[in-house]
Parts: sequence; structure tokens; C-alpha cells
Amino acid sequence: MKYKISNICAKLMLVCVSTLLALGFAEAFARILNIGPDVHRVRTHVENSAYQASSNPILGYELKPNFRCSTPNLHETFPYINAHGQRDIERSLEKKPGWKRIVVLGDSVAAGHRVWDLNQTISRWMDRLMVEDRVEVLNFGMGGYCTRAEVELLRTKALKFDPDMVILIFVKNDFRDFNSQISHYRIQRPKYIEWLFIHSRLFRTLAMETDWMHFASENKDYWINDRQFEEIGGNNVEQGFELLQQLSLENGFSCLIAVWPRFDDDGIMDVDNGGDGLWLDGDKKAAPPQGPRMTVERLAEKFRLPHFRLSGYFREDFQNRQSEREAGATPKSLYAAGDDTHPSPLGARVAAAALVDKARSIWNGGRLE
Repeated sequence: MKYKISNICAKLMLVCVSTLLALGFAEAFARILNIGPDVHRVRTHVENSAYQASSNPILGYELKPNFRCSTPNLHETFPYINAHGQRDIERSLEKKPGWKRIVVLGDSVAAGHRVWDLNQTISRWMDRLMVEDRVEVLNFGMGGYCTRAEVELLRTKALKFDPDMVILIFVKNDFRDFNSQISHYRIQRPKYIEWLFIHSRLFRTLAMETDWMHFASENKDYWINDRQFEEIGGNNVEQGFELLQQLSLENGFSCLIAVWPRFDDDGIMDVDNGGDGLWLDGDKKAAPPQGPRMTVERLAEKFRLPHFRLSGYFREDFQNRQSEREAGATPKSLYAAGDDTHPSPLGARVAAAALVDKARSIWNGGRLE
């Protein structure tokens, strides 16, 4: 009898160990292949978070002034936040005599998520490129913000710095009518379930695919601030562009909307999440180089905001990198940092050169092509 019990226990132990090993290998496989959705949380209630709650419901959250972190994850924490609560070098409210200023608005692309070195962000590359023009470039990018919130940040904070130009980097998910990274769940679940969802890519993938405990149907971004959603309402991009035009007329600064592409291994794509689907820019389709009109372009034209697509600059740069292409480099491996959207240092540098070119063209009275 004891032998049978011992044998059963041994088999159960073997099954448990085998199951744990299989799950471990499956988790490792999921992480290596980057399967399933990413989860990037902004937790304003955590002491070591770079974010704090904002009294402005349209913003919802903002960066903590003078925040420092020696082990940042480059989403919720960063090495350095300046005294004004921006991921930028220290800035004074007053301009240098004879200098101009550009304010860069946007989400995590502009803020430089996934990039450790502050000097490798888009705005810092621009800042250095425009020294000879006597122009400062200030970074007001904020991860997770939609267009309306980005312009609200301009209205409440960035205008104090008296910009001569405002550049808004538009990313496809800006059509979502809320700031997507606020950590707030509609459905209460056991803490260990939420812990698994946050930390296990395998669990997260299965939960989303099966809609287990309503993870998929709750909200595709997993969290949303109800009050902010009510404040912003719908059509946040149209609202944001209308307010940007109004602020431009009232404060005398120029505007520029820069449409950010997506980087795939087989091409550089312009993605329209405003209702017109997705298409490739480049050589893969026998279509006009710029493809059909995008929703964001039509909205920008409605409010007479100059705009252009960054994809053309990236395509040109990629074509000029013959040796890298022959070695197997792809647009995604060159210009993106860990996903298909956030720029690598090279991606930030190419974008910065394009934005500087367009800014100079506007100030010199030229037309955007």
C-alpha cells in the first residue's frame, strides 16, 4: 500500500514538474517571439512611478518634476525628468535673447519611450540640429496621451515657454478618445490574476484570445479613466486640431502636424485608424507614393494646419542604406526600438532631420510637399 502511495506521489510530482517546465518554456517562447499584446501601465499611486495624478481631467496624469530613477523601465520610470515635469533637459521660461522656440507635442513616440539616453530622443536631436538657427526645441511628449490631451498640455503648460512653432507628432492610436495608459480597471479581479496578466506574456495572450474574465471585451487597452473619457467625449483629434488652430491664432505661433509611420520588416507603412484602413507606402503597391488621403490629413486641412508624412523621409533614408540592406537590415530593425512604432536612436535622428527640414521651410515661407 505504501509503495502504491509513494508511486502515485512520484507520478504526481513528475506531472507537476513537467507541467511547470512546459509552462516555463512556453512563457520563454512567447517572450522571445513577442507574442501577444504589450502592457504599459501608468500608475500614479506608486511612489517610484514617474507619474502623478493631474487635477486636469483631460490630462489625467503628468510627469513628476525632478523625478530620477537609476533603473528605469522607460515606460513608467525614466532616468531624468526636469523641473517642469518634462522628459527634457532643464529649461527656463524665458527665451535666450534673439532665439526662437519649437515645442514638440506627442505621445510616447515624442517622449522617447524605449530610449534610455535623453539625447537620443527626437526633440534633443532637433535641438542640436537647430543650434545654428538659434532655435531651442522643447519636448512636451507624454506617453499615452491622445491628441486632445496633447493640445491641452500645450494650453496649460507649454504656452508659458512662448513657442514660435508647435510640432505635433501624430501616431495612429491618437484616434482613441482617452489617454490609454492610466492604470484603472473596470472589472475587479483577484490580485494574483491581474499580476499574471501584467507579468506573463503567455497568460496575457491566452486571456485575450479567449476573453477569459472579460480581459478582451472589457477594453482593448485594459484600463481607462471614466472621468477623462467623459471630459474628452468623442472626436478627440478634431477637437484637438480645432483648439490647436485657435491657440495658434491667439498666440502667434506656427503649426506642423507630422504623421508617424509604422515599421515592418517588409516595409514602412502609413496606418489610418480613423476609418480608412491600412496601406503600404513604397514599392509594394502600384499606387501613388503617398497613397489615399488619411483621416488625419483631412482633419488637418479642415483647420488649415500644415502637415506631412514622415514615411517618405524614412523610405529615402532606407534606400540610401544599401550596405545595411544587403546585410539583412529591415526598416523595423533600423528605425524601431523593440516594436513597430517607437523610434530607435536612428529612427529619432531621421525623424528629427525631417522635422527640422519642414520647420525651416515653414519659417522661410516655403510650401510643404
